[in-house]
Amino acid sequence: MRDNVTSSNAVTLGRARGAHVSRRRRIRLYRI
Repeated sequence: MRDNVTSSNAVTLGRARGAHVSRRRRIRLYRI
C-alpha cells in the first residue's frame, strides 16, 4: 500500500516538475 502511494506521488510530482521546467525553458527561449 505505501509503495503504491509513494510511487503515485512521485509520478505526479515528476509530471508537475517536468511541466514547470518546460515552461521555464520556453520562457527563457522566448526572452532570448
